[in-house]
Amino acid sequence: MMWKKRESVVAVACLVVGSAGQLAQYLVSPTSEAASAASNVAKAAAHPSAMQWSAWLDLTILFFLPALVVVGYLAGARTTRLGWVASVLAIATTVPGIAYLFAPDVLYVGSIHGDVTARAITAFSNSSVVTASTVVFLFGHVFGQHQLGVALWRAGLVSRWAAVFHAMSPFVEIAGGATDVRLLSAVGYLLLMAAFGACAAAITRPVGSMPLDSSAASVRS
Repeated sequence: MMWKKRESVVAVACLVVGSAGQLAQYLVSPTSEAASAASNVAKAAAHPSAMQWSAWLDLTILFFLPALVVVGYLAGARTTRLGWVASVLAIATTVPGIAYLFAPDVLYVGSIHGDVTARAITAFSNSSVVTASTVVFLFGHVFGQHQLGVALWRAGLVSRWAAVFHAMSPFVEIAGGATDVRLLSAVGYLLLMAAFGACAAAITRPVGSMPLDSSAASVRS
């Protein structure tokens, strides 16, 4: 398939915003995944502007979903079983993440003026629908992204270091969040940015230098 100019522009925009936006949001946010709601409410109140920016930057996750479609294409989703399964898993499990997992940032913004309490945020986070969505998202985010990295390696349309970075990024990001080591999570987002950057470079190469379908079709799983 030949990438038309308007298609490549949209694809690159999604790859860049979908990865760089997440890193920016993480760096700006004063809250922590490992901290309690009460602690995060206090942090949000102490840094109201940063919390506001964090909530707005959460919207960049919307670009992450179409970016995964682009990565899936480069990983051979149209021609290989591994690429297709990895793409479906990563994309499908990202949807509940978008729906529920970033809502607390908006609630923390509300807590700045006393409109939302730490107790209410805890109740929201511990609700069955959010708990189930979190489990589904984390499984798909980690395993699906890892398998997409493997599929990228096998498809051979991007540099192998990019495939390795893509496969590693969710593990590093989640490990940083679980241990509250912000530098570790930031490295995870940087790995994703680098991998997405390589994908962006791949789709903007001159026609003929990247045999998309022929290269991917040669690898079957």
